[in-house]
Amino acid sequence: MLCSILISNFNKSKYLEECLKSAVNQTYKNIEIIFSDNGSNDNSLEIANKFKSINTLVNKRSTNFPALNQIEVILKAFEKSKGEYIFFLDSDDFFELDKIEK
Repeated sequence: MLCSILISNFNKSKYLEECLKSAVNQTYKNIEIIFSDNGSNDNSLEIANKFKSINTLVNKRSTNFPALNQIEVILKAFEKSKGEYIFFLDSDDFFELDKIEK
């Protein structure tokens, strides 16, 4: 069964590479990874674009309320996802490599 990992991001380039590696290197392989950036002005997109297996969405911030922007970014990623199970991963966090399998 396909599992989707949805990653929302805004200016978290400091943590992003570790986050994305933890998603890409899962022991369970039937996954899709959707990285949704919320108009970052750091080098987040450059980091995400290094990972060819990640579907990257670029969004523009629509409000001055960070929580509403994050919800909008997650919703757009969710609408694109095809997985039977959905996992959410913040860009300043990471998954253990066997999280999806377990």
